Amino acid sequence: MLTHVRKHGLIKPNRLTTRSVSMLIRRRAALAGVAPFTPHDGRRSFITGLLEAGVDVFTVKDLAGHSDVNTTARYDRRGERAQRAAMPRLPMPYPGRPGNSP
Repeated sequence: MLTHVRKHGLIKPNRLTTRSVSMLIRRRAALAGVAPFTPHDGRRSFITGLLEAGVDVFTVKDLAGHSDVNTTARYDRRGERAQRAAMPRLPMPYPGRPGNSP
């Protein structure tokens, strides 16, 4: 939960609104000199980063707070590159494949 922190570190125990979070992110992006992004972009990056790191989709689903793995899968931005990288990892014992006997 994101909350207000006042001057001198005083924490106000109510949640930030969606609008406040978006505004903060916009300001920080401008200060950092990066392209504008949304909180939802951060969510996509979080999910895709975990999947790229090899975390299984069911664990990522739980971390994202999704009840359905199909919802999590829609956030996956790895694309065809990940599919191509995955194929050589599949154990397929057939002649002519590197590492297999003829």
